[in-house]
Amino acid sequence: MTREWSRSCRCSRRRWPCRAFTLVEMTCVVAVIGILAATSVPALRAMEQARHAAAAWEVERVLVLARARAMATSRPTGVDLSLSGGRLRMVEIASPGSSPASVLDVFGQEFAATDLVSSYAGASVASFINGNGGAANRVVWFNHRAQPQTRSVDGTTAVMFSIDATYTMNNGSMVRVRRHSGSVERD
Repeated sequence: MTREWSRSCRCSRRRWPCRAFTLVEMTCVVAVIGILAATSVPALRAMEQARHAAAAWEVERVLVLARARAMATSRPTGVDLSLSGGRLRMVEIASPGSSPASVLDVFGQEFAATDLVSSYAGASVASFINGNGGAANRVVWFNHRAQPQTRSVDGTTAVMFSIDATYTMNNGSMVRVRRHSGSVERD
């Protein structure tokens, strides 16, 4: 049996098998893998931080767009947040006494809702506090003067903010709507 093995390996009575790695080769492979791992981990962290920053920027962008639309159209315009789905949707009250409805673009199509969870993997809004201090009503409204408001579910009763509204992202960054000016700021 020994002879068959040595014939297939074409080794002539060597002490070590032909198909083995040397200690130097194994050390080199382990060193290369270690270097690759050490350089890829910071890159992955940087990519994750970039996704979180982009998600916070997107929340800020939608709020600024709603504020600008409220000033341009003189209609109460708001941003509706779904914490469970991580979706931001712009809504407006087209005429006094009407219920809030999705904002339509110039072509009559509904503005696309921003889905943070699918657009920015790993990033989402972790918590939200509205301008009245509560979290139940997740719509931040702006009036024609760009002042932030809270409204009843049917959109009829408007109350000015008593505190800043705060969107806290799951990485700890925040997007705030200032109670007096309605300005939108990202930390």
